Amino acid sequence: VDGDGKTVSVPQESRVDWGGGKSPEWNQLFEFEGLVEPASYRLEMTVLDKETWLGFKGRVANWLGSEERLGSVTFDLCHLDECMSWQHKEIMFSTSTLKVAFNTVGR
Repeated sequence: VDGDGKTVSVPQESRVDWGGGKSPEWNQLFEFEGLVEPASYRLEMTVLDKETWLGFKGRVANWLGSEERLGSVTFDLCHLDECMSWQHKEIMFSTSTLKVAFNTVGR
C-alpha cells in the first residue's frame, strides 16, 4: 500500500495450515516485484482462523468453513535495510506475534 492507501501489488494469500493449532507455520515465499519505491510502501497483513465443518479439509472446507479475523498489522517497508540477506522481524498484533522475514534483494 502506498502513502495514499492505494494497493500497489496484487494481494497474496497463504495456504491454510490445517494442523497448525495455536502455533501455525506457513513458511511460504511471497514476491512483490516491480515496486517503484519500496521504502515508501507498507505491507498489510491479516491473520484469519479458518474453522472446519465436520472435519472436512481443502476445497470442501473452504466452501463450508468459516473465517474469524484474528488481527491485522501494517509494516512500513522503510524499516528494511537494502541488502541481500534475509531480515527477520517479529511483528506484534493483538495477543500474537507474527514472525516474518524480508529480503530486498539489495534494493
